[in-house]
Amino acid sequence: MNKLATGDALGRERKPIPQSSRCFGPAAEEENIPFQIQSLGSSSPTDARAIQETRGGVASGVLSVPVRYMHTPPEVLCLDDVQATVDLVCAYCRRLTPELDFTPE
Repeated sequence: MNKLATGDALGRERKPIPQSSRCFGPAAEEENIPFQIQSLGSSSPTDARAIQETRGGVASGVLSVPVRYMHTPPEVLCLDDVQATVDLVCAYCRRLTPELDFTPE
């Protein structure tokens, strides 16, 4: 379970999702954006793996804003974690170059 108020959670699977997710950690570290690693076991609880592997595939990654009591009226999150997610996506986008190869592995 991810901790509140410690930044965005970067999803990690046993079979890693390629470049898209491998770039998030370095971007966060270089810009001092708080993050934590979320172990997803053998598969993501999202559609990221299916999106990556269906037909030609699209490189995908998993970012999660830590929450408690998801899908219930008293759902709780930390606004600092939301801001960290926004900052991380912006930092990631600034690092995109034409040389990056997002061909699914």
